[in-house]
Amino acid sequence: MKSKGRLLGIDLFRGIAMYAVVILHSDQGIDVSSAVWNKIIDFCGLAVPFFLAASFYFSVMKIQISPDKFSLRKRIMRLLPPYLIWSAIYIVYKCVKYVVDSDLEQLKNVFKDPISLIFFGSSSIQMYFLPLLMTGTFTLLLANYLIKTNVKLKVLIGLQVLSFIIYEVILQSGNSVQNYFAFQPLLNSILPSLAQSPIVRIFSVFLAWIFLCLPYLFTAMIINHLFVNNKLLSEKISSRSVTIFLTILFIAINLWSVNNEWGTASLGSIYEVSRGFVSLVVAISLSVHLNSSRLLESVSFCSFGIYLSHMIFVEFFMIIENRLLSEVSLRGTTMGLLGFATVSFLLSWTVTSLLARNKQLARLLFG
Repeated sequence: MKSKGRLLGIDLFRGIAMYAVVILHSDQGIDVSSAVWNKIIDFCGLAVPFFLAASFYFSVMKIQISPDKFSLRKRIMRLLPPYLIWSAIYIVYKCVKYVVDSDLEQLKNVFKDPISLIFFGSSSIQMYFLPLLMTGTFTLLLANYLIKTNVKLKVLIGLQVLSFIIYEVILQSGNSVQNYFAFQPLLNSILPSLAQSPIVRIFSVFLAWIFLCLPYLFTAMIINHLFVNNKLLSEKISSRSVTIFLTILFIAINLWSVNNEWGTASLGSIYEVSRGFVSLVVAISLSVHLNSSRLLESVSFCSFGIYLSHMIFVEFFMIIENRLLSEVSLRGTTMGLLGFATVSFLLSWTVTSLLARNKQLARLLFG
């Protein structure tokens, strides 16, 4: 029996995307030459685009339903405590690790770049997503204004096209966020003296993230637009034939990145955003065909916690591999890497589920 009003396909895809994130981080510290693994990594690149697409889609939907209830402060404050707490956890973890190893050089490196540590989530590889999402949340002010003014669909399409052009130019010119810097070629050519300024650096990264989020925002607004909802996101999208077609399209688009370099060449912006929204639409279409499941609801509910915590378990198993199994590699094969990722995923899911039973703790740790 299906949960009334619940999009079970979204629950499923949150779990898939979250598992993909763990896979993406499971080969840290080793060189993997397996062609199969590299293809799996390419396919798993759908995770962040899906999470961004889903976040903007549901945020815009809420604004469209109640534009006067939009609260920027409430949205930021939902993400800020988990960001600060988990950043502190990873910093303390690294400090303890390097002290135990007597590696003072690495210990110094933890605090070498305080700007990226504080503002860009450099405490752990996955933490950048929270300041990215908080930055993108500011674009919802624009969505709120456009929805209140009853923006026309053709205007939204024009803004979407413009946002793709700007994002594509940023990607192709090398001005996107790289190593917690943004617009470096542009700044070095115009004002080299300001390129290393902390304030300019913070502003430039946030600006680059806003330009990254705008195509997601306008695409979400188009999908949520009343005309598109009535014509495209009706019951027809959940028909079995349409669901099969969308699923094939989803697989084809993500396999395209496996066999081609389009994702890093021209039209990379369109490809990236397409991966996110095709995944989202497939998830919505699948929802009517799925039966309610506590397992699906649990992995969906815990997905943010898994995202935040999984690197603790990845690092833990890396330590076991390096110290206790020095002659045996847990990650020597593709199956070993998948097993490594699976155990890390399941453990972080279990721990998140247990911690979430305390509502106050869950609010602080997971938003």
